[in-house]
Amino acid sequence: MDPLSAIGVAASVVQFTNLAFKVATRLKEYNSASTDVPKSLRHISAQLPLLLNALDRVKTSIEVERVDLDTRCILKGVVSGCKQQVEKIDKIIDKVLPVPGDSLVTRAQKVFIGLKNDDKVLEIEKSLQTYIQVLILHRVIEGQDDSWVINEDLGFFEVRVKKATPFFERKELMQKIETIINPAVTSQALSPIRIILSGNKGAGKTQLAAEYCHQANVDGQFQTIFWTNASTPESLCRSLEGISDVIRRSKEGLKDRDEKIEFVKSFLCNRWHPWLLVLDNFVPSEFKNDIHYLPSKGSGAILFTSRSRSFPDPDKVMEVPQFFHPDEIERLRSAMIFAVDNNKIDNVKKLLADGADPNCQGLDLRPCLHRAVDKTYTNMVKLLLMHGASSRLDGFYGPQALYRAGNIDIIRILLDHEDAAGLTPKAPGNNDALLTAASKGHEDIIRILIEHGSVDVAFKSEDGATALGTAAENGRTAVVKMLLAYGADANDKSKGEAPLTWATRGYHLETVKVLCTEGKAQVNVADFTFDSSQPPLWHAVCPSFGHRRSDDMVKYLLESGADAKVWNKRNSSPLQEAARRGLRNAARMLLDYGADAYPTEGKGYPPIVEGAKSGSESVVKLLLGAKATDITARDRQREQALINASIRGNRDVIVLLLEEGVDIDTEGDYGKTPLIFAIDEKQIPTARLLIRCGAREDKSDEDGRLPLFMAAEKGLDVVVKEIVKKTKNRDVQNAKGDTALCVAAAKGHEEVVKFLLDSNADRDLANKFGDTPLDLAVEGHHKKIAEMLEQPAAGHR
Repeated sequence: MDPLSAIGVAASVVQFTNLAFKVATRLKEYNSASTDVPKSLRHISAQLPLLLNALDRVKTSIEVERVDLDTRCILKGVVSGCKQQVEKIDKIIDKVLPVPGDSLVTRAQKVFIGLKNDDKVLEIEKSLQTYIQVLILHRVIEGQDDSWVINEDLGFFEVRVKKATPFFERKELMQKIETIINPAVTSQALSPIRIILSGNKGAGKTQLAAEYCHQANVDGQFQTIFWTNASTPESLCRSLEGISDVIRRSKEGLKDRDEKIEFVKSFLCNRWHPWLLVLDNFVPSEFKNDIHYLPSKGSGAILFTSRSRSFPDPDKVMEVPQFFHPDEIERLRSAMIFAVDNNKIDNVKKLLADGADPNCQGLDLRPCLHRAVDKTYTNMVKLLLMHGASSRLDGFYGPQALYRAGNIDIIRILLDHEDAAGLTPKAPGNNDALLTAASKGHEDIIRILIEHGSVDVAFKSEDGATALGTAAENGRTAVVKMLLAYGADANDKSKGEAPLTWATRGYHLETVKVLCTEGKAQVNVADFTFDSSQPPLWHAVCPSFGHRRSDDMVKYLLESGADAKVWNKRNSSPLQEAARRGLRNAARMLLDYGADAYPTEGKGYPPIVEGAKSGSESVVKLLLGAKATDITARDRQREQALINASIRGNRDVIVLLLEEGVDIDTEGDYGKTPLIFAIDEKQIPTARLLIRCGAREDKSDEDGRLPLFMAAEKGLDVVVKEIVKKTKNRDVQNAKGDTALCVAAAKGHEEVVKFLLDSNADRDLANKFGDTPLDLAVEGHHKKIAEMLEQPAAGHR
């Protein structure tokens, strides 16, 4: 068969179009589903549909026969060349495009391969572009008029609108236009896409359209962009006539206006590349019928700018809000915030009419609606919602106006508004509002929210808070009762803790009673505060927020089954805490319900030691009268109590313990007796009490320190006097041979030295190093003491 026969050429065309269609389909799928498609391949995906559209007209032998032999040869060569280029593209696609299931490593490798193949794809794109131009120049496609003189430069950009200076970019609006027109840019549209930029005078519609045209031209999205004045049919026709002259570069050949307009329409309909036609300042009322001379096919877009809002296709209308200079925006914002804060309804109406944003925020980032809700300005809330204020706008201090509302009327307004707008979600969509109402005790609001069906009483926030736990934490007893009636679980944790724990911690007794009786709360549930495990009873004895009178709470919990013997993870018991705080009544109730006064387990200080440390005579007396299961443990704990009372100078407790028979010379850490502890802590009255009650002054600690020498060293002249008065021994020596006079002279304690000298202490008695008190005073630069020691002693033995 003759390779140049019509049948052979048509078969080649069919074979090529099948391959090209498959490749174009693959590219289209990836373009819509993936962001990883290389830019070069995206350009190819826009060219292939154009090429297919051209060759689709000559794919039968009958259609091929209509062209002459020379054109048929050109067509045969073009088809063969195009097929080679598309086959190359098909191979590249296999290498670079991601498929479902590809790992991150595989995807990264394909991206790298795609970058390496960019130059190859660009060469292919240029080749396809050349073949398209060859088809055009040789008029392979039927319907071409020999009288058309098409500019060899196929690109046109006729946009003569001046850009405003300075120009303020409106990114969101620009992105929206790009999204709507994108099918035309990527040659996916079968008929021109229409978009109407609608807005009042001064909204900046024309400037927005012009900016889009310039950006699209720079990005190469449209090879042809024309701008027309569409304020009247006459002005539009004149603009189209001018476009005809631009395309042909001649005003001859077309006799009248209709021919020129039809020429422009046909030119755009048969354009190979995406095109954009702008109809600026379009006035629909001026055009009685549809504009029949606008393009009705081809991969293009028609963009209208208009002040009108009455269009037959409202879905294609994009509202352009009023444009304001940044200074004017700030003025309107400040005035709006002031008017809302002061409930100036008329001022707000005027500002909204002037273009103020109903969603503008103050310097504290609270939107207008939030401000009106916070101040319970009911009419202001209605006005703002009527003018487009968003009830779902998040503010800095909390999301959504509904979340902040504490007024039943405003809650109804917001819910009705959201219902009407189809915004109200199913449960637990409004649970933030439920939590806020629970914390503030708004029963009516909670009832409305629950019955409205957009909240869930069991919902937990991001930090795990429940409505019941929040109400219990804040002592909202009526709300707790209501939530329990609506099915809230009294044992469900809120922020990790049981509602009963929250109520007890805040000393909300009535709330505790409701949780226990109506909610069947577990009375011995443990929390995990500060890595501990505290039961409610522990919190009742150690209430938060400065509460001291916990008797009623303790009594109620004990009567409800709280375990009086429970220990937390830090091995602290409620009885220990009661003794530490001097809570005699609480301690008595705990003992009555089985708490161990002298526990043999756990860490920390035993209850009686805690009582001695706090100086609570009543608690210590109570514990002294309590029974003990382990007598040895009892006696040792009482001795510890005596030591701790001596350290802190709690003399009333010391007397109680001594009367109970506790050993006054019991040894604590490092062999210290209560007397030594008292002297160490400079508890002078306590030391005197212990000496007078018979504490041994000749008993030293593990370091061999005797009470007399410790008192002299610390300058406690009163204690020194008490010991000397009792023992009559002023010249006793320690292991180093020092006397009390030596120690006091060395430390510079004048009163002690004076007392000892007056008591006829031996001023010449030296230590084992041969140093006398005078030597030690001079060595320590204690001038007055040295002078006292140099004077002759009256009646010195």
